[in-house]
Amino acid sequence: LHVARRQPRAELTRRTLSAIRSPHVDVIAHPSGRMIQARDDLDLDWDAVFAAAAATGTALEINGSPHRLDLAPERARRAVEAGCLLAIDSDAHRTEELDYVRWGVDQARRAWAEPRHVVNTRSRADLLAWVAGKPARA
Repeated sequence: LHVARRQPRAELTRRTLSAIRSPHVDVIAHPSGRMIQARDDLDLDWDAVFAAAAATGTALEINGSPHRLDLAPERARRAVEAGCLLAIDSDAHRTEELDYVRWGVDQARRAWAEPRHVVNTRSRADLLAWVAGKPARA
């Protein structure tokens, strides 16, 4: 999804759904692909994306980088309402960027996500069980 972003909506959505349904994919990172003030969101059928992610238990990332903040709170709220799981991270490329996870938490709070909606609030054992269960959900 990081390449060929100008493909038609149907093709971009098909590629996203293929990734979501893969037994080897647990999290879709920065799902909309946006970069604030640099690149718009991907034009996806978000209802189909949310339905597939909820059905397969594939988490959608809330990326805390101030250059991304992806998923946006409104879209993350819709994802949670559709039964999706979220993963919050910093998108850190340097150690000083690790604190960006706070922006991701803020995005999740604005989306009304609760800890039960966020995979990286789980215990190690629960997280490993969730990852191990993906092939059966795909």
